[in-house]
Amino acid sequence: MEQVNQEVNQFLQLFVNQCQDNWDKWLSIAMFTYNDWVHTSMQSSPFMLNTGQHPQLSVEPLRESHLETLNDFNSRMEKAMDEAHSALT
Repeated sequence: MEQVNQEVNQFLQLFVNQCQDNWDKWLSIAMFTYNDWVHTSMQSSPFMLNTGQHPQLSVEPLRESHLETLNDFNSRMEKAMDEAHSALT
């Protein structure tokens, strides 16, 4: 958790104004960025490990849906967790 705090603090130092009175406006963006960033220790982003997908940042045009089965999703998530565990060990 301390590592998370340090990285969010560094992000906020780059964007907060000189009076440091607008940090709260940047905090949610800092946390989103941290969670969407691929961490070298896990070789994945927290979003991907938690939900199995990256968040959509914009409106995309309608297109054909390709839904995966629950078994495919579970298999993909187990593989991602195994890879993250291996990277951490």
